[in-house]
Amino acid sequence: MSAANFLACFAETESFEGGYVDNPHDPGGATLKGVTQAVYSAWLIHHGRPDAAVRDASDADIQAIYRAQFWDAVRGDDLYAGLDLVMVDFGWGSGPVTAIKYLQRQLGVADDGQFGVMTLAALKPFANSPNLINSLCAARLSFFQRLTTWRYFGTGWTNRLNGIHAKSLAMNAAARSAT
Repeated sequence: MSAANFLACFAETESFEGGYVDNPHDPGGATLKGVTQAVYSAWLIHHGRPDAAVRDASDADIQAIYRAQFWDAVRGDDLYAGLDLVMVDFGWGSGPVTAIKYLQRQLGVADDGQFGVMTLAALKPFANSPNLINSLCAARLSFFQRLTTWRYFGTGWTNRLNGIHAKSLAMNAAARSAT
């Protein structure tokens, strides 16, 4: 599995994030490098720190949030190379529960959004499979297309998904050739 792949996945996800934005069409509101104000405020409070504007978040805070609330939530350390990137980026953009439900649907298990032992066991037959990466990316595109904000963000989301898809397949191919 790919515990060592965290930094590569973080760098790839962040390559698609901009600086500070507060687009009126984005239901997430004020966002810095993919972290919304609500997520940042909750994270600060949870860590005993005073609330602050997300536009002032440090890179260290952004990376810590990515790891704790997204990478760990989709069990990035337990996923194979490439699938880890697809899952953490999906979770980063749409929430870990949504990403997990879509993975569970691809695996044919109950889509409860909890990544437990049943989901992990169902993943075993797909070890290092680029086919699972492909089907999950196709499902994610379909998910995007059903969102009411597709008309505002569809082109950007499609470009991002194409980039994540290509990078995840490259990571997967590299890992398979190394074994």
